[in-house]
Amino acid sequence: MEFTSFYNYARNDLRYFQLKSVQKDAIFYTLHSKQDALNPNFESFYYKSKKPYHFKENDTILLCNLNKKIVLFRNLTQNEDNFKEAKMRHFCFLGFLGFFAVLFAFFASVNAFALLYLILLSVNLILLVLGFINLGLLFKQIRILKTSDKSLIEAFLKQNLSKNSA
Repeated sequence: MEFTSFYNYARNDLRYFQLKSVQKDAIFYTLHSKQDALNPNFESFYYKSKKPYHFKENDTILLCNLNKKIVLFRNLTQNEDNFKEAKMRHFCFLGFLGFFAVLFAFFASVNAFALLYLILLSVNLILLVLGFINLGLLFKQIRILKTSDKSLIEAFLKQNLSKNSA
């Protein structure tokens, strides 16, 4: 199944549930799940966004979470997702790292390649490479979530749940 590659690359969990209730406080959303076969526990997840989303009770949500924080989501009922927002945040982060890499390279060249600036440049370049790797993984996760079908998701998660409980 195509979701097995999702777990190979992701450091977060994949959830599929129906909303029991939604709380919105300014830019914070708290989503509460219903208990069912795929979600034996009553769970709550948090999401922060300035963009208004239209979560309603009984919406079917597919999300990637890291602990209780939502990283990516796809509302299958309302046909909404946060994929563009996640990409934009990651591009801003990479721009920030790229700017500081250029800045540290400039400082290193002006100050006769002082050891401090070379160390800062090296650390920054390592973070920049890791950021590009994570960007590739983000694109892969988004592609998997975009192209997934409800029945395929349910079948995979039921199979994965039975493996984990055995």
